[in-house]
Amino acid sequence: MPKIRIFVFAVFVALAFSASSVATTGPGSRLMVYFNIHDTKLVKAMYTLSDYKGGSEAYLTDDIEVTRGEIAKFTIWNQGTKPARFTVMGRKTPLIKPGKKSYFIVPLVRRGAFPYVATGKKSFKGVFNVY
Repeated sequence: MPKIRIFVFAVFVALAFSASSVATTGPGSRLMVYFNIHDTKLVKAMYTLSDYKGGSEAYLTDDIEVTRGEIAKFTIWNQGTKPARFTVMGRKTPLIKPGKKSYFIVPLVRRGAFPYVATGKKSFKGVFNVY
């Protein structure tokens, strides 16, 4: 009889901890982050992708809506006249020729402010925030 109680208690504890970890992190959604590097400016746009009834929808995302647990796909498009490079969250693109694109995928596992740098004809700096 005591072995059954210990087993039931162990199962209860395991379920309690697994439920609490799912409640704080949860499954991630997909985030598309676009940076367009021009000679005089850097343009950023973000979209969240969601599946709804078998279809996929994208909607414009504000900076404060980027949360931990999402999977971010960064697409860097060099629309300038000089080769460019982009760095964020420890990831760096190869040298991107004018008119070409590069991309990488980053799981957003930590909250914080992550600086980014785009170098081309001019250098641009900013902060990518994860809440």
